[in-house]
Amino acid sequence: MVGMGRHYAEHALQRAVAGYLDAALIPPVWWSSIDHAGQGPRHGAQLKARGVKPGVPDVLIVAPAFAIGTSRNIFIELKAIGGRQSAEQKLVAQQLVECGCFYSTAYSVEQVEAILRAHEIPLRGSVSGVAA
Repeated sequence: MVGMGRHYAEHALQRAVAGYLDAALIPPVWWSSIDHAGQGPRHGAQLKARGVKPGVPDVLIVAPAFAIGTSRNIFIELKAIGGRQSAEQKLVAQQLVECGCFYSTAYSVEQVEAILRAHEIPLRGSVSGVAA
């Protein structure tokens, strides 16, 4: 199965980011994964019929106004090392930014944390274990 290693590496990254976000984010900050991977053509057709759009990023984080003065909708596309955005993902990224959302691609949990810190999102701790 050529290419399956990257697929599994991306899933491992998604699980690691989910664990990190559950542990680090402080309510009322809210987050969710947006899992829209089809499991075959029939499942993909069902998702499409329910309105699931191609190219939607993996993670959505909604944060209230903290120090930056405005609420933020942060979308993050997670990629395994060497992974690249599809044409649909690039289009969605452009559309989200045009709507005033923040969009980024991350290749590690550390990069996700850096995105949160850049947006001054309060955190319970750090990936490195150093106090926030």
